[in-house]
Amino acid sequence: MILHKQKAFTLVELIIVITILATLATIAFMSFSSYVSKSRDTQRLSTLTNLEKWLVSSQITTGKLPLPDNSITISSSWEILLHEGIFWPQVASLIWVSQTPKDPLSGKNIYYVINKNQTEFQLLSYFENQVSSLIDPIYANANIPRTQWGKIWVILDQNNQIPTTSLDIQEANSGAVYKILYANNKSISLKGTSIEHSLKQIEKNNWFSLQIKWWNASVWNLADEQKILEHAQALGLNTVTVPVRIDIPNVNSEIITIHQQSKEDAKILVQLLRKNNIWVILEPYPFMNNGDVSETLNNPTNQATFFTNWENILWILIDEIALPYDIQWLYIASNLVNLEWLSSHWMSIINFVKETKQYNWAVIYRTNWWITTPRWTSVWDTSWDYLMVAYNNKLNNPLFWEVDMIAVSWYFELSPLNEPTLDEVKTAIKFTQVHNQRWQNVYQEVMNFYSKWNKPVFFWELWFPSKTWAAAQPWNNLTANTDSQLNQANLFQWYLETFWETEWFWWFSVFLLWHDSSEYNIIWKQAQQVVTNYNK
Repeated sequence: MILHKQKAFTLVELIIVITILATLATIAFMSFSSYVSKSRDTQRLSTLTNLEKWLVSSQITTGKLPLPDNSITISSSWEILLHEGIFWPQVASLIWVSQTPKDPLSGKNIYYVINKNQTEFQLLSYFENQVSSLIDPIYANANIPRTQWGKIWVILDQNNQIPTTSLDIQEANSGAVYKILYANNKSISLKGTSIEHSLKQIEKNNWFSLQIKWWNASVWNLADEQKILEHAQALGLNTVTVPVRIDIPNVNSEIITIHQQSKEDAKILVQLLRKNNIWVILEPYPFMNNGDVSETLNNPTNQATFFTNWENILWILIDEIALPYDIQWLYIASNLVNLEWLSSHWMSIINFVKETKQYNWAVIYRTNWWITTPRWTSVWDTSWDYLMVAYNNKLNNPLFWEVDMIAVSWYFELSPLNEPTLDEVKTAIKFTQVHNQRWQNVYQEVMNFYSKWNKPVFFWELWFPSKTWAAAQPWNNLTANTDSQLNQANLFQWYLETFWETEWFWWFSVFLLWHDSSEYNIIWKQAQQVVTNYNK
């Protein structure tokens, strides 16, 4: 009988197989854990979304938000700033929620914070995954605080928890560490009473972090405040620019006066907007020659006197409107193109506003649009070098270092087509094609301001008439006699699609809010739905 020797696995082979199986099991466990944790985060987000809807509905019905359960107060010199607590049965019953929401892992309650007037709220839960993290957690541990939907900041202790006892910032222990969590989930850590010195900056940064839905009221219709409010609400806005008429008799004059009725109308409108939870940007609006001449032509003979008088105008507006009504943003100037190069004067004014007048909110300067490419006639236009020098001088103006945001009047001439398609306008923004003017890359030139100064850019007076040929001369409502709501709507759609997701774009404001007779008005037109959809 012949015996056959049976082959068996060697020890090394067994170790390799076991290692492979262990590795596969670990990967499977990690993948499953990641899937489960992300599912719980999805459930948390859904809970916050539903609570936000219920809170807004309740506020509309009752006029104010309910106080949190088990709440503590965050105050400064005994003035309450925030009520912080939890979303528990009492709050749930007040807003008609049948079951108190809890965290799917820990079983803890959702945190709920409101401001002292019970008009703004914030919801906070603890997530297991960073919103944009590339590394998934292995073990279930919901310890990443995340705010959702609200507009106000939240104060946490050094353990990322809502403080257990009420806190007065002025009385806080100087060694205690607190975290300020903004509405966009960015945070800073502060020690004790240093919070007090940073409160305005905290609130400014919090407001600055939000997606602003912004529109311009008209200096000609400022007294019709109810109509302005109605249109702002119809468009889903949270911010409105309120202009105050500043009379300048002619283009060469250094004489500047505030139109008193316009100032009083602005005060009434500001109070109405703030009462309805709409933020305000205050603008001294240059009203040249009784409104018959554009402010871009302003060129005073005595520039030094003009700047002194302009500073006095800002002084009055800050003292009578900006500070008393807690205005969030202030223009220092709009489209005074012949004076823009005098950067030292503007920087002096900004310093006056921030330091002398102690205006601690944000300051804006608005620059006008520009052309950088030549026009082709029978020969190349030799002004090209001059145009590029002018653009680079504008781009490198040090006044932009001093402001909080750069505003650009958006009147760029893009396409000669009567009703360009979205794709045709997308091409034109990087390769202009109008009036024999070629190759200007408007997109890149605007983005350069963000790259140079690390300040967000927004488009002031982004407007298109509801006419054909609106992309050729957006500043000219007489470009054509043919009405085209579709053209106006398509142009707004294109701007939103192009800029909405960029890190440097911070919305646009449209001219005009409540001006029914204007071709630029979008209320009750196709463009209204386009803009409102992005405001949700």
